[in-house]
Amino acid sequence: EAGKVLREANAAGERGSDPTALLLRAAHLYSTAAYPYLRHDNAAEKALRQAVGIYERTTGAREITASDGGRTVRALLRFEKERTQSPLVVVLPDLESCSVDFDPLYENYFRPAGLAMLTVDPPGCGLSAQFDLTEDCSLVCRLILDALCDEPAVDTRRISAFAVRFGGNIALRLNAMRPGLFSHMCLISPPADFIFTDTGAQALLPGMLRAVFMNRQGRDSVWEAAAAKSRMFSLSLQGVFRAGIHVPIQIIGMKGDPIVPESDISKVSDAAEISDVILLERGKMAAMLDE
Repeated sequence: EAGKVLREANAAGERGSDPTALLLRAAHLYSTAAYPYLRHDNAAEKALRQAVGIYERTTGAREITASDGGRTVRALLRFEKERTQSPLVVVLPDLESCSVDFDPLYENYFRPAGLAMLTVDPPGCGLSAQFDLTEDCSLVCRLILDALCDEPAVDTRRISAFAVRFGGNIALRLNAMRPGLFSHMCLISPPADFIFTDTGAQALLPGMLRAVFMNRQGRDSVWEAAAAKSRMFSLSLQGVFRAGIHVPIQIIGMKGDPIVPESDISKVSDAAEISDVILLERGKMAAMLDE
């Protein structure tokens, strides 16, 4: 299906029609074919390369590249070409999402508001695939932000975070490591402690989520080893909340969430000086994420 849509887009371009919508549709389909972006899956990696390539060429996204220890991470920066020094929103996806999934967020919300968007894939996924997911889960984001410091298109003094699921865990750790980096954070169901410390909850995780978690850590076949290491992602055990959260934060959670319960939401909110908590019913959360 993705190849068919791509051919339709190319034909539209040859006729002089605008192929943008078709190209973005093709990128989305290739990304869907690659889901959940498991490393060492050749077909998935090929589909994701197609998705990212089409997305970059179509949107004009700028690649930001950084290296560490022979490993390279890339991130995608979207901004209005005629603007300079735009406030920046750093988007941190969940472990099973990647950069090309967030085009609607930019086009429908950030671009009309005059905001630039930087999407940074989580370690072990997509453009961050050369890095394993470790306790220092914010490393790839720190590397990219350091590489961005001289980018004239964005105002690095005005950076906000928009993070989904595990991306919220990364954002909170990064905020603790670099106080003052973010001026505001919006976190959707950020896992703080429960799923990392409760072995009963871990045992109930769907097989796909287990596979993703192992794959991101570089542990493709031993769930017990990955689960045993999961305590290192607990923000309470890391001491992230000890110093408090000194930037305004909005937290959107889901009632009855089996992975991020209300107790996790409360821990984040209680650590913040200024917080706004929204708890949605499961159906409303799904609808919001689909938008």
